[in-house]
Amino acid sequence: MNTTLKMRLSSKTLSGSGEHAQCALQFTTDYQDGRNREWATATPVADIKFTVKDEIGERFELGKAYTFTVSETEA
Repeated sequence: MNTTLKMRLSSKTLSGSGEHAQCALQFTTDYQDGRNREWATATPVADIKFTVKDEIGERFELGKAYTFTVSETEA
């Protein structure tokens, strides 16, 4: 099973400083142009949250859409 989720970066929060600086990213469902039609009826809302080092967080733009791929893996 492979599913793609189109998500929009809705929140980007920086914390800490120096080598300990972090960036909390929150992505929410993006329905523009019929995106996510495949799974939206079963899962109408989705959020993905994670925290990364600040230099990684800088690569993500607030409000921009991103695609996540969900696939089954063996245990």
